[in-house]
Amino acid sequence: MSDQIFPKGMFIKKNPKAPDFVIGKISIKVEDFIPFLQQNATDGWVNIEVKKKKADNSPYLVLDTWKPNQQATQQPQQGGFEQEYELPSDDITF
Repeated sequence: MSDQIFPKGMFIKKNPKAPDFVIGKISIKVEDFIPFLQQNATDGWVNIEVKKKKADNSPYLVLDTWKPNQQATQQPQQGGFEQEYELPSDDITF
């Protein structure tokens, strides 16, 4: 597993008194976050994951650095929906 990159200038906070449907509050420090976005943008996008710490289940944010495999994006995978199947005619009964 590669090193995690934490967004600079972006924080998530969980209020223990908040109802269960409130996951947390995200705060953004603009002067720190804009350079982070500019450095980590791919095709105009930056993806950030919300994860839970193992120790106390509190949320934290991490840059999503996953990129599709170049070969997988160019060729369809075998065994997918593009494969056709033909039923033997003797198996069909009416």
